[in-house]
Amino acid sequence: KLKVLKKYFNNYFTKEFIRVSMFFITVLVIFIKKLNKALRFYVDYYKLNTIIKKNAYLILLI
Repeated sequence: KLKVLKKYFNNYFTKEFIRVSMFFITVLVIFIKKLNKALRFYVDYYKLNTIIKKNAYLILLI
């Protein structure tokens, strides 16, 4: 699984879809085995969304 993860990240680093971050929060990343025995990359966005600051700016009504 580590080799698959490394290959996945290297592919997206070269395409510049992702980059290294100095953010102090980690996100749960797992692989789920599909029916055809392939591994699917999964990020737990629920935990990520609880950390992110929601709309901090008010929308002015005109």
